[in-house]
Amino acid sequence: MASAYPKTSYPNVAFYENKMEAAPNDVFIDDILNKWCGNFDLLENNHFYIQWLFPNTERGKNEHSYPLSPEEAKIFREREDLKKKVKMAFEMMLDFYGMRLVGSNQFKLTENADEILAVLNTEYNHNHQRITRILKALLELGYENLMLPWLKFLADLIYKKNKLPFAHSSFEKHWVDTLDAENKLELKSYVDELPKLKLTDITTHRKPSDTSENITSPSTTTNTKAPIVGINAYSRPEDVTATTFNPDVSNTSSQSKMRKTAQNDTTKIGSIQAGNSKIIAFYRNEIPFEPNGEFINVILKTWSKKPEKLMNNSHYIYWLFPNKLHGSFSGPALTDVDAKVIQETSELKDRVLAAFKMMLDFYGMDLDRNNNFHLANQTKLMKLNAMNCHHYKYITRILHALKQLGHKELLMPWMKFLASLIFFNEYIPNASDSFRIYWIDVLENKERKEMWALLPSNS
Repeated sequence: MASAYPKTSYPNVAFYENKMEAAPNDVFIDDILNKWCGNFDLLENNHFYIQWLFPNTERGKNEHSYPLSPEEAKIFREREDLKKKVKMAFEMMLDFYGMRLVGSNQFKLTENADEILAVLNTEYNHNHQRITRILKALLELGYENLMLPWLKFLADLIYKKNKLPFAHSSFEKHWVDTLDAENKLELKSYVDELPKLKLTDITTHRKPSDTSENITSPSTTTNTKAPIVGINAYSRPEDVTATTFNPDVSNTSSQSKMRKTAQNDTTKIGSIQAGNSKIIAFYRNEIPFEPNGEFINVILKTWSKKPEKLMNNSHYIYWLFPNKLHGSFSGPALTDVDAKVIQETSELKDRVLAAFKMMLDFYGMDLDRNNNFHLANQTKLMKLNAMNCHHYKYITRILHALKQLGHKELLMPWMKFLASLIFFNEYIPNASDSFRIYWIDVLENKERKEMWALLPSNS
């Protein structure tokens, strides 16, 4: 099938210049780089963007993308504005994989890396193919200096730290081969010195050149009904589906495996009496959140003055605002029994409200005694506009928790206030996608229709 776009001599350059949308889902690169960072659902479930962000000379299965021509590769390598975007795309994917680039060519794990790597370390994981494609693009687009350091870092995770044993076959059969002869020899020497573990022979690649994925049709949207468990992903109760998403998109085997894990964990936790559940114990100030966390009273009394903790700690949010599905392996799923106990215990319910007010203050907002929301600190609010890498997901979780833990009356007023900040006053325009796709979906049908009616027609 021919591309939906007019033919151009340099389509990959045009895409990186933000002059051409990525088909078949019609999104500009600036939107991907500015709004998708940290949105694990989109990055995991959408299969078209990877061929556009990381083009190489081979044609992938996305029939709407274009192989990289030698002329285009030369343009990329000579233009710093395009190379800057390539690096941004690479760092976005590193974050998605629980990694980050430090300095010019050093790599480290992010704080929540163990959760993310547990999902990446599965059988037949399409992300292993994506990494092959990314490596080839780094070579073609002027960042070959990052390839060997990244591959050494990946080798440590596979052979030394045993965090990615399922990726070893892709590493040995595909990733190594993206290097030139000299760097390949250096990497082989490096790996030979690492301790060898008993590893699986699983690989997702069907042939050495295969870096493609199954591409959704143009009419298919970007999410699946199954959540991504273990990643700090948007958490959606099983009875809630996004009105703008197609629930019929098939799941990968790894997603199905993760969904079963979530169901098993929820069943296990649900079998515990409410008095012994970790969530209730945490809310009663009997245990700290895990791992290496603090007690809820300490959080509520001191963290409002420690914004760096609210910004950088990736575990507390799953304990303060538990949902019926896991968002983190460290945070237990909310059971119906837990929810009922919190709803019917004024002390615990008040702590939910106090936690909510703490987060509002962190985001530059305020709630008065009449349940009216106000702008309290414009500087904090403007920072929220740049926090799209994970705090928009936190707001999704907070909305679900308010609904499930006895503060449902706050949902609609807060949503109206958020709508005013996003669509009318434009303080946090970067949150518009999260609002339309995730936040509004927390509301009941009647409220959801009312909210859609309040939004500008072009939203």
